[in-house]
Amino acid sequence: MSGREAVDPWHVLGVRPGASSEEVRRAYLKMVRLHHPDLYGSDEGLRRGHEQVMKEINAAYSQINQLPGARRPTYTARQHASAMATHCQEHGRWVAIYCTYCGRALCSRCDPSLSGVCRDHRKMH
Repeated sequence: MSGREAVDPWHVLGVRPGASSEEVRRAYLKMVRLHHPDLYGSDEGLRRGHEQVMKEINAAYSQINQLPGARRPTYTARQHASAMATHCQEHGRWVAIYCTYCGRALCSRCDPSLSGVCRDHRKMH
């Protein structure tokens, strides 16, 4: 054990246990909009604090999506490894969300509306 208490992912995202995948997604996006480190670029202390909060938010979202019955992304193992990146490859900015189709790490420039769909998949839909 690391000495840290287990964090309830439902509590981190502010949703009731067993909430629908759409409720969880909306809560996640709301938290990202509030705590994304890029919003606090000029204040290093605030930025570091929000980086830690974003790690907890991302971990909670990932944990909930791994539960039985959760809608899982359909990307490959190689794409999953790149999805675990903390910075967007195109812009070098902190990841705000991952594409739900391919797992690509997206920053707020790649996906300004935080829709969870990368440029390539946006063209398809």
